[in-house]
Amino acid sequence: MMKRMWLPAAAAAAGIYAMRTGNRRDPRVEALKACRYFAHRGLHDLSRGIPENTMTAFHEARIHGYGAELDVQLTKDGIPVIYHDFHVSRLCTKEDGTKAEGRLDQYDLEQLRQLRVGGTEERIPLFADVLKEANGEMPLIIELKVDKGKMIEPLCRAVLALLKDYKGLYCIESFDPRAVRWLYLNEPDIIRGQLYEDVYRTGRQWMYKASGNLLFGFLTRPDFIAYHWNHSGAVLGRICRAVMPAMKVCWTVRTPEQLEKVRRIYDVYIFEGFLPE
Repeated sequence: MMKRMWLPAAAAAAGIYAMRTGNRRDPRVEALKACRYFAHRGLHDLSRGIPENTMTAFHEARIHGYGAELDVQLTKDGIPVIYHDFHVSRLCTKEDGTKAEGRLDQYDLEQLRQLRVGGTEERIPLFADVLKEANGEMPLIIELKVDKGKMIEPLCRAVLALLKDYKGLYCIESFDPRAVRWLYLNEPDIIRGQLYEDVYRTGRQWMYKASGNLLFGFLTRPDFIAYHWNHSGAVLGRICRAVMPAMKVCWTVRTPEQLEKVRRIYDVYIFEGFLPE
């Protein structure tokens, strides 16, 4: 029992030390902190006909002066699009109004264009179109969505190809430590983050549990950790915030009361369902 506890603790300590030594000061980090509030999947409100992760949601975030958090994954034909779930059934319907089924990566772009989002006329947007909407003015937190068993390199390369000439402020994060590791090895100048949860409260697969315990920190060397707002008291989270002072990110705050509980802990807040300040 002691040995089983000692090995993860040692790995976590090594990960935290590695992240601390790689904790860079960068004017882009200060600019992200200055933005402060990022609309989760855009400034969406389905009661007003604005579904999450749609062009209208990102337009609303921009005109209200917020940054935006968004989720990127690949279509069957390798095009980066903005959608959170790996399956389309929760939000999408066909043109005839019937529920769409299947995995997003089983659809090519032309097939996806036939799906409506949230019962509206909105469609799943291209990442390229969201960058045009942001127009270099709206800071972005870009989450790479990689399902278990999937290769991460095609998504990383496709996303970075579109960001190559983008002049706006952004950072990239993922729950999957392989994606953060890929960025560290191939594009180390990009501000990268590891999404973190108190894994003992979740049923995630082993890789996410390990990354949640920061066991991959010495391999991924993230610039920031993004924490679930309600898991702020987790021991490793408190330690990591203490040793990585550059930027503290929290997700997803859904009420003003939740924001007040964590306002003194974090620099950047991903929010949903209300308009902060």
